Amino acid sequence: MEAQACAAPAARAVPDLPWSDQGTSPRAQWHRAEQPGHRGRCPSRHGCVRPYGEMDMARAAAFRQAIFEALAGEPRLSDVVIDLQHLVFWDSSGLNALLDARAAVATTGQTLHLAAPRNQFLRLLELTGTTELFSIDPAPPF
Repeated sequence: MEAQACAAPAARAVPDLPWSDQGTSPRAQWHRAEQPGHRGRCPSRHGCVRPYGEMDMARAAAFRQAIFEALAGEPRLSDVVIDLQHLVFWDSSGLNALLDARAAVATTGQTLHLAAPRNQFLRLLELTGTTELFSIDPAPPF
């Protein structure tokens, strides 16, 4: 999984995660935006988690870890976007990680946004009755 920021990011890598953007070296990163307004669209204190490939039981724990590291960073991010555009499969394991993150941000005042989900993911939300629990954007903000 890779996360990208809006500005020259200060990245933290989480090693040995079972996915990548090219299907090779496993990695996960989340990035913090350090400069407000980069490309006119990204606020400061904003981060992104961007998983690739398939989200299943084997990958959900590492995905959850990446989300919670982004949420727990200092200084605390106000918004974290989960960019779903590069996921080709999603099961309930990944959904449970998102539900855990949603519960966590409810107590911290942070905001969790889902961006660019594919139809299969939207169908999963519909079948589980969780569509209304998330803020869903048709495209990532950067």
